[in-house]
Amino acid sequence: MKKRNDNFMRFSEFMWQSGQLILLSIVWTIVALPAVTLGPATAALYYAVAKSVRCQRGSCLREFFSAFRSNLMPGIPLTALILVYSVLSVGALYFAYASPTLPAPLRWLFFAVGGAFLLLVLLVVSCGFILLSRLNVSLLLCLKTSLYFAVINYKCTISLILLMAGAGLLLFLMPALLVIVPSAACLVSSFIFEPVFKAYLGYFSKYIPEDSWCLEL
Repeated sequence: MKKRNDNFMRFSEFMWQSGQLILLSIVWTIVALPAVTLGPATAALYYAVAKSVRCQRGSCLREFFSAFRSNLMPGIPLTALILVYSVLSVGALYFAYASPTLPAPLRWLFFAVGGAFLLLVLLVVSCGFILLSRLNVSLLLCLKTSLYFAVINYKCTISLILLMAGAGLLLFLMPALLVIVPSAACLVSSFIFEPVFKAYLGYFSKYIPEDSWCLEL
């Protein structure tokens, strides 16, 4: 009987957490529609998943919108900057690829510039919005911290980039999974990112809000 009750409790907890993930993914999709709010919405999604789903602290929607409001000011310009660099990267790479008559040095210069911009975008995107969800920092400090963290912890960065690529491919093949994949990707990201981030808690202590839930991850 006890084993049956334990199994029922585990199943109930799994269904409750799955429902939270689906709800958060739907809210994230709606909030991120304007494109420039994609960054703050992603930071809020990670925060809500890590705190409400993993640590079971607070209401998932309340935590999402609270984090969204606090990340709005640095998050919108960060998103706009990433979008600009992404367009420049794609433009440079496409121009180099579609212009075979260009002199070889100039063509390779466009490839190099496009590749550099793409690498910069990947480094910032892999850790930037997660760090934004955890730290009260300005846009400039968020950029510097993201680049530093991504380069120093390159194994974590590569894992996060591969996870994002896998999630993107899954959504491309099955768009209906938009109701679960964003939150599920954030959940998996927390298992990759948080053990590494713990080593920097002392360094980032003055930027971390006073909330002990992060120590439970």
